[in-house]
This record gives sequence, structure tokens and C-alpha cells, in this order.
Amino acid sequence: MNIVRDMIELLFVVAIGGMFVSSVKRIRSASIRPYLCRGCGRPTARGYAKCRHCGAPVVE
Repeated sequence: MNIVRDMIELLFVVAIGGMFVSSVKRIRSASIRPYLCRGCGRPTARGYAKCRHCGAPVVE
């Protein structure tokens, strides 16, 4: 019966649940959109210099 540990675990659950709900709301409202490659139009990561699908340079 460690109340401090239980309270910390509860805070973690509330924080993670809040982040999850916020992410789902933003995805459903279309305020989060994937970055699309200008060369092939497929979703890609902006962290790489080239698109992993077509090899086109990634420009923001």
C-alpha cells in the first residue's frame, strides 16, 4: 500500500490519456496532416534529405 507510488502511476495514466485524446481530436479535425513529397506525392519524413520512395530532395 504505497500511496505515493500509486498517485504517481495515476498521474502518468492521466497524462498519457490526455495526450492520446488530444492527438485523436487533432487527427479527426484534420489539423495534423502528413508531409507529402513534391516528387511522388507520398507521405515522407522531413528529417531525411531525400524521399525514401522516389529519391527526390525533401524541401520544406
